[in-house]
Amino acid sequence: MKYFVESYGCTMNYGEGEELAERLDGLGYGRAPSADAADLVVLNTCTVVETTEKRMIKRMNELKAAGKKVIVTGCMAKVQAGRINVRLPGSLIIPPEDYGRFADEVAGAYGCGEAVTSEHIGTTAIIPIAQGCRGNCTYCITRFARGTLKSYEPTALKKRFCDLLDRGAKEILLTAQDTGCYGRDIGTDLGELVRSLLEKDGDYRIRIGMMNPNSLMPVLTPSWTFSRTRASTGSSTSQCRAAAMPSWRT
Repeated sequence: MKYFVESYGCTMNYGEGEELAERLDGLGYGRAPSADAADLVVLNTCTVVETTEKRMIKRMNELKAAGKKVIVTGCMAKVQAGRINVRLPGSLIIPPEDYGRFADEVAGAYGCGEAVTSEHIGTTAIIPIAQGCRGNCTYCITRFARGTLKSYEPTALKKRFCDLLDRGAKEILLTAQDTGCYGRDIGTDLGELVRSLLEKDGDYRIRIGMMNPNSLMPVLTPSWTFSRTRASTGSSTSQCRAAAMPSWRT
């Protein structure tokens, strides 16, 4: 079966979309170049604003008319499952907190084949490091879709980081709903995570984005510094100072 992951919204959604794609690779599914060429489409939704929500509804109608098998993931799968069921009755709806059983759900619905190794890594890769937010903004639906802060374990993140670099990535984007809050629920922080990642030798760049203003300032304090990282060039090794400045992608 050929599949296509169609992601919308924030950088984190795109990062999670790639992780879901790798799980489909593990089930033996083949990647299609587009939704039109796929048998199965994973619609990785966003519902932050009304215009995006309407776009998601339109896309569901299009996929249904095209006769595609559809799995709906992302924020809309959490907060608007009823609207999805109206347009795609019988389709799998898997919200972010259930991604741990994504492969089992898909295998149960569509079967599986022989696992294939994921090699679809470009020069830039995304690593979600947490989900949820510590805020309680009345206007924001994300807090309902993603819940409170849940930071991912540093050891698992470092393993993912090293794997992506070993597979050819040169730029890694660390992202979350609020990256600056990383680790506050598990006794660590963003600075410690980045220091750990920089222990990996190589020629690469780390970008950090998606921060709220109240979590940004502690990240920018003078104490947030990093030791040298090494970049191997042939038989010699060059050293440089590493500086990670926040950046955003829309």
